[in-house]
Amino acid sequence: MADHLAVATIVSIPWSTSLTSILIVVWLITILPGTSLANIHRALTSPPSALPILLVLLAVGGLIWTDANPYERFAGLRQFLKLLIIPILLTEFRESENGKRAIVGFLISCVALLVLSIASAIWPVITWWRPGNPGVPFKDQTAQSAEFTI
Repeated sequence: MADHLAVATIVSIPWSTSLTSILIVVWLITILPGTSLANIHRALTSPPSALPILLVLLAVGGLIWTDANPYERFAGLRQFLKLLIIPILLTEFRESENGKRAIVGFLISCVALLVLSIASAIWPVITWWRPGNPGVPFKDQTAQSAEFTI
């Protein structure tokens, strides 16, 4: 179940920030009770986990001396905290055969979004939910461009 939720989460990334956030929470609720502290420790201390953890620590360090109120500090840190999912994903797919399915699903999802983007640029009326931004059916142009680059 946890593998399928992780794959669904990864596939939803190009389409919806809200759905991705909801699926991450459901996935964490599914996976964390069955994960031992030793596995979490091993994931957090593995070399691939070092970069996300370092980036979060740098963000925390950068927020220490800011003049912003605590709410604004946490809002700035929130984007970096998402990086801490990476070590948990590594733990999830280290012993699973679904890692390839997650990558292929993400790529197919990006290609489907690219097709919809091209279609909405040619026929803007098909993206009726976003009439003022043809070619960008979901999220924003920056996020969509990054996904198309992948």
